Amino acid sequence: MQNGSAQSNRNKSKACYASNKANGCHFDPYWRLPFEVMITEVEAFFVDKMQAKADILKALEAKELSKQQFDSKVKKGDARCQRHHRFVFPPGCFSELGEPICETELAPRVLMATEEETVRCIYRVNLFPKVYLKAERFRDGTHWNVNFCRPLESPVQVRHGYLPFEWTADELIKRFPNHAEMDEWDYTKSIEFRFPLNGCLMKLVGRFDSDLLRLWEVR
Repeated sequence: MQNGSAQSNRNKSKACYASNKANGCHFDPYWRLPFEVMITEVEAFFVDKMQAKADILKALEAKELSKQQFDSKVKKGDARCQRHHRFVFPPGCFSELGEPICETELAPRVLMATEEETVRCIYRVNLFPKVYLKAERFRDGTHWNVNFCRPLESPVQVRHGYLPFEWTADELIKRFPNHAEMDEWDYTKSIEFRFPLNGCLMKLVGRFDSDLLRLWEVR
């Protein structure tokens, strides 16, 4: 990629509140880990499934968490989150994150041919302090429908643009209804947004891991 083209794309992205380098850059230079971070086994489990894994590992190594230490946490996280059904997590798997900061009763849901009431739980995560982890919990403690989110009642001030690792798919969809889902596979999805810019619409594709924005690409 030519430097001039890259700079031009960055300027366009900033102008419409997208902070990522365009056309395939998989790491946002504005994102930084919290000053002190102790990644949990559950967080390691989800990072291991992310397309942004390699870049997050580089940031973690700068905080003196080696790949070997990370892999050890992933192994323990896999054991902790061992699933008896796809995307269904066993009781106690999120206890490492502490008590939920918010719980909301939901209408009955059917899971594995059984209908019962669920509770939406919101957990804090160390690695991404701007967002939370959302899960639905059944009476037996089983969790499912796990994604990153930000509680809707929390006001959000857009000071530095819509930065990766700080925004989720649901938030961006609500703010920018002119969008189209492109594809979704396991923990990843892509959504094309059209941002107003100088009287016209600029197309940007958001790439998401478990609904957490990881990068922007200019179309």
